[in-house]
Amino acid sequence: MYGGILMLLDIKPFRNGILNCTEDSIATILRWLGYDHELLYSKAWWFEYRRDMQSNGNIGKRIFPTRSNNLVSILKEYYYIEIATVQATDKANFISEVKEQLFLRKPVLITLDMYWAPWDKCYKINHSEHSLIISGYNEVSEQFHCIDAFIMQEGLLLPADCLEQGCLWYSVMSIKEHNRLHICYEDVIKNVVSEVQCESIFNSIRDFADDVEKHLDIESEIYGYDQIWQVPLVYNLESVDFGRRKFAMLLKYFAENQNNDSLLTLSDKFDLAGSKWGAFRRMLLKYSVARENTGIRNTVADKIRKIADYEESLASELYNICSRRESVCNNPYHSSMVNLNRKNKSSIKTFLVDLTEHFNNNAFGSILSKECTADLSGLGAYFLSKGLPEGDIWNIENMKFKFPTLEDGKNDNVSCCGQNISFTGGYFSSIALIACCDVGCFSDTLTINYDDGQTEEIIVKLTDISASNPVYGETVACEVDCVERDNNGEVNISIRGRILAKEYCIQGKGMITGITLPHCPGIHIFAISLNQF
Repeated sequence: MYGGILMLLDIKPFRNGILNCTEDSIATILRWLGYDHELLYSKAWWFEYRRDMQSNGNIGKRIFPTRSNNLVSILKEYYYIEIATVQATDKANFISEVKEQLFLRKPVLITLDMYWAPWDKCYKINHSEHSLIISGYNEVSEQFHCIDAFIMQEGLLLPADCLEQGCLWYSVMSIKEHNRLHICYEDVIKNVVSEVQCESIFNSIRDFADDVEKHLDIESEIYGYDQIWQVPLVYNLESVDFGRRKFAMLLKYFAENQNNDSLLTLSDKFDLAGSKWGAFRRMLLKYSVARENTGIRNTVADKIRKIADYEESLASELYNICSRRESVCNNPYHSSMVNLNRKNKSSIKTFLVDLTEHFNNNAFGSILSKECTADLSGLGAYFLSKGLPEGDIWNIENMKFKFPTLEDGKNDNVSCCGQNISFTGGYFSSIALIACCDVGCFSDTLTINYDDGQTEEIIVKLTDISASNPVYGETVACEVDCVERDNNGEVNISIRGRILAKEYCIQGKGMITGITLPHCPGIHIFAISLNQF
């Protein structure tokens, strides 16, 4: 009780790899309240480019990937939750208000300067803003209990004086009792389509493409920033990418609740749209390291215009589906969520595809050294080979693979650039991959090629190596130490990364003679197997 030794709310952190720390925190609170969180992303599909804005030649600053206060309005509209955010300037009243909210069994969302977070690597070293949930208080130790959903940690102890010094903003909630109303998914989606069409986001994307073609200067974009991730063009494009993926989550939520295959297909397509933005961002990262503009402007501008056309077509598809309440899908894309039906696991026949001649990237190194030449991403990051499973034949949840033999300086994976992989024909029921994504989550189409000239497209979805949990239902094949290089070329182990395995159903019944890989360099494939059962 209030005034007692301990107040503590039993809240479990929730993390999704494409959410930011604020969204993770709000989703965590919604789940604690017993709500689904997917409606939070009903306004995530957005793009605004303010061409007339003064930005000293910095194109990235003119991009606005989200609408202002969209989470606040969504919480009020769909969850009957009102949030009031206050700057934490009056420290005494602020601490009292937090305690009062906890007494009322309400968590408090805060923005903390992590310089004051004892558990974080920034503590008393660097300043960095981050969203946390305060879920309890111990009056004996004078410590607040915090949840960092972004790293899936609860029970983090924050001394009261650190909270006073470090809190920048805090948010209190007013939760209204209400009967849960039925949400008409058709109305939600139609409103979204109407907004993106009325605000001409597709023409805004085309304006951005025109300025990239005429004015993009990598040096100007990155000038004055210590880290590439601080560059507005980079982080705004990441937000655009993730916005499409969040909207895909909403469509998948509606699809599964309504048993609507067409919406599920559109969910896959929005994931693919996000991946297209992610591939563009990765291309910029590569060119930013080389400090090059040559050859990038026309190529990138053309890709952006194609994204605008693609997303505009998705808007029409969405509106048509909701207008006719269609539930049958004849689209050639296959959802990655297809269940595989193995009648007899012992009778599975596996063909291990030889990728050796297609290897074009070196991801693994055996030593932690600036002399190591491995470079997964083009930004100097690589994996340490220590601690990998024994042998080159890996069995992962009934999937069998031949992992490459690792040698320093030798390519060990395929960075996907649309390579055609041919082999002796066979009849197969599924295709399985061991792969990873280097910068962000990616999805793109892999093509199955049949001997009669027919093709079948499968959307491959893969989670970023740094995510704590796979987003798309993959299996963790192995965990590895990830090495990063700083601006001086010095190396350090940054995180434990995850290389993933995933199996996809093949629908066709004909003889398969080859595979065309996605055209997405951020996807790295170490092994492929084809299975017959």
